[in-house]
Amino acid sequence: MNDTNSSKFYQCSAAIALSPNEILITGGGSPPKKDARLYLTVKNEIILKSPMNESRNAHAITMAKGNIFVLGGFSGKQRLNSVEKYCVKEDKWTQMAVMKDKRHYLSACTINDEFIYAFGGFFGSTEQEINDTIEVFEVEKNTWSVLTVRMKVSYLRYFLIHYRTLYGLAALFLSPRLRSS
Repeated sequence: MNDTNSSKFYQCSAAIALSPNEILITGGGSPPKKDARLYLTVKNEIILKSPMNESRNAHAITMAKGNIFVLGGFSGKQRLNSVEKYCVKEDKWTQMAVMKDKRHYLSACTINDEFIYAFGGFFGSTEQEINDTIEVFEVEKNTWSVLTVRMKVSYLRYFLIHYRTLYGLAALFLSPRLRSS
């Protein structure tokens, strides 16, 4: 890869595999970027795509109905509750319904190709202001709702202590024999 701005990777970006040979990388950086780039794994090449509507880092990314969704993050000035949908075929970003809560460093996943779940993250001006809510997005209806169940704060605290160390988090949940080390 050439050492150009288009081939640089930023901290706090989000990425998702579109196929075994293509990875979409969004945002990241300080200050946050609007960038969307397609990494072609076989060619070791990056192709610039249409930028997102908002700059964001520390956001989540998932796929539903053949489209990519980016959720929340940090704009460089504030936490975000905005959601954007990326149509891969058209190379076009569209604003979607906003989440109820602003959140960055959140997690997201898609269930049955029709529901997007947004979990946790931070919502305030410090990383001490933990969001313990779970929101669900109905893709076809473009609507969000907040679940009545809450995430346990004790798990979130452990995540906060170790969030910069991915292997520590994985060890907690995946390998009981590593918990005491």
